[in-house]
Amino acid sequence: MDTTLILSLVAALVAIIQYFIILHRFNIDGFELIIFNTPKNRVDSFYFNANYYAMMIEFWVGIAFYKILRLTQEEHVNFKKIGGYCIIILINLFTLVLSGCRTAWPAMLAGLAIMLLFAHFYKLFGLIVAGGMASAGFLFTHKSYIPRASNITKYLGVRQKIWRAALASIKDHPLFGEGPLTYMHIWKQYNGHNTQHAHNIFLDPPLSFGIVGILMILPYFISCIKRTYITYKLHKNDTLVALIIGLIVMTYIHGLLDYTIFFIQTSFTLFMVISSFDIYREEIDMYKK
Repeated sequence: MDTTLILSLVAALVAIIQYFIILHRFNIDGFELIIFNTPKNRVDSFYFNANYYAMMIEFWVGIAFYKILRLTQEEHVNFKKIGGYCIIILINLFTLVLSGCRTAWPAMLAGLAIMLLFAHFYKLFGLIVAGGMASAGFLFTHKSYIPRASNITKYLGVRQKIWRAALASIKDHPLFGEGPLTYMHIWKQYNGHNTQHAHNIFLDPPLSFGIVGILMILPYFISCIKRTYITYKLHKNDTLVALIIGLIVMTYIHGLLDYTIFFIQTSFTLFMVISSFDIYREEIDMYKK
């Protein structure tokens, strides 16, 4: 976890350099906070596009938040370490602003709130929920503060066009789908929008792999759920369970409007975390017996 957090700072440095290059394209010298709509003018660091980078930032913030929660539970709190993790979070949040990704913010806020709930930080949970509701109310009445607010209507219209094409293809090929990245190959056939995937975590798996494909990996996910539940029931590390559930929540909320998990860095990071319950394998297996 510490290694990936340190590497997140390298990614942040690359993102900041990219941002200055983008500003230079528009003949802007020095730093000025402008979030552009076009994908090529949004920072993506080492990743495929800005939304994939935003998903990684959500995971990094979640992991750093987990480390802070663990430190606060120790008998002698190391405030220097907590300060270090807070700095990592702030740097990544800054680059998240530069990425221009809007969906990441509510997904991350919900994931962090769920982490507090499962880690038994109930007062902080209430505080973050209240803060989230206040922020939502503020943004609803001050839409100019929403990144790339000018194209929200167009953004949702494009998503609807993508989803209609995806649903039509699922209807035609329900059992096996048509393989990975199906949408990229069929969007013309179904009068969709030109893009790589279905921009929805609930639509793209059946679109690409069908019902049969999903059923083949379902036993693995059921096993993960069971073993995570046992870990929580044994109270071996409730904060780790909170991290697992928090990152899953982030993935699915972000996945309502995008499919950022179908990428090697994001999926590897998620699966590394959600399978980490097995550091308590002996205790879990003993409980099952």
